[in-house]
Amino acid sequence: MVDILIVGLGVIGGSLAKRLSLSNNIYGLDINKHSLDLAYKEGIIKNNSNDVKELIQKSDTIIVCLSAPQTLKWVQENKMFFNSKQLIIDVFGVKGFYYPLLKEELIGFKYASIHPMSGNENSGYEYSKDDVFINGNMLVIENEYQEELNVLFNLLGVNKVSIMNVDEHDKKIAYLSGLPHAVSVSLLNIEKDTDLKRFSGPSFNDMTRIGYINSDLWSSLFLENAYLPEYLLKLEKELRRMRKLIQNKDISKIKKKLDSSRKKRKKFNDNK
Repeated sequence: MVDILIVGLGVIGGSLAKRLSLSNNIYGLDINKHSLDLAYKEGIIKNNSNDVKELIQKSDTIIVCLSAPQTLKWVQENKMFFNSKQLIIDVFGVKGFYYPLLKEELIGFKYASIHPMSGNENSGYEYSKDDVFINGNMLVIENEYQEELNVLFNLLGVNKVSIMNVDEHDKKIAYLSGLPHAVSVSLLNIEKDTDLKRFSGPSFNDMTRIGYINSDLWSSLFLENAYLPEYLLKLEKELRRMRKLIQNKDISKIKKKLDSSRKKRKKFNDNK
């Protein structure tokens, strides 16, 4: 059993706290006192105050579950309380710009950057769950502390851990996360009619679920990922090609597109 401090008790931070509290002492920090009080009343965290210095100094591991700019700011303001034996972990979703800055700030400390491919479209501690990481994927930036991280991942029930460099991470995330969110937002915004629920089915509901989006978080994530504009351009070109095929009633080429998509989706399903 170790002492773990989780900074930010939102969906990801709250879910980490709930899962890790099953076998560790968990402390929490959050500017939202309601989240802090709720986590304390549920017995998830051991503290009901935001005494930053005390909580940092008693912790073996610190997991910062804030946006990238907030993570950098929090580290800069509080690293004077860190010690060289603690493992400092961030979880933000785009690494390219802020990871090098954090690595520079944390010279002399143990630092690892991870990205849990888990969560949901909601925000706040109320929507956190203790099983959200079970059988999920975990992306990890190359680091020197993988053995310690693996202990953590085993407790979370993670299925697959992928270790990669920053560029590889952000390129994959641009396609697998940034682009789908941008598409979902755009799909909702192109139609002025909002009285759609009684007409919609599973396809529209599935495609737009993530359009219920945290604008503060995702506007930053969109701007931080240098690879996202490239994938948006690829999508624009593909949609133009599809539009032309439909306008030309070229059923043979349309079928080829659909068959290609079906094969790729089947391969995706088979690899789970």
